[in-house]
Amino acid sequence: MSKKDSEKPPIKYLRWLDNNIEKVMMNGFYSYMVLVVFIEVITRFVFKFQTSWGGVTAVHAFLWLSWLGCSWGIRTRSHLRFPGVRSNMSHGKQFICFLLDDVVWMIIAVVVLISSIKLLALQVMIGQTIEGTDNIPQWIATLSVPFGFSLVIIRAIQDIFINIGKYRNGEEFMPSLDK
Repeated sequence: MSKKDSEKPPIKYLRWLDNNIEKVMMNGFYSYMVLVVFIEVITRFVFKFQTSWGGVTAVHAFLWLSWLGCSWGIRTRSHLRFPGVRSNMSHGKQFICFLLDDVVWMIIAVVVLISSIKLLALQVMIGQTIEGTDNIPQWIATLSVPFGFSLVIIRAIQDIFINIGKYRNGEEFMPSLDK
């Protein structure tokens, strides 16, 4: 039996959540966007009718998708990191650059997080609803920003620990461009 199979259920579920939260949520929001836009196109051109909420909620789903994608980019190391330049650096300089990436991500995320929480609190306080709806609170859409940037902070911290381990073990930080 492998170590993963012998994990206690809470740890097993947390590991699954850590590995899949962005993927699952991004797929859900993307599916919602596609469905709403498809329905809106059909209702507009076939039935000559348009919902007041469809386009607006699709935009909010896109916001969720975007901020989750930012976190996913850090998790998968698929955001802009200039591999052509970094692959020619020494191991120590690469390590410093990767740490700098993560620190910059965390600074940006903290600034955005503080600002977005203030906006979120205001929307909850005044009871603002999403345009075109009567009862869907605006804070649900705005929550995408602090949620996504909280994940950015978590992913940057995880990346720091991964980079420290790779540095100590002398492992490559990124695959060679020659391969």
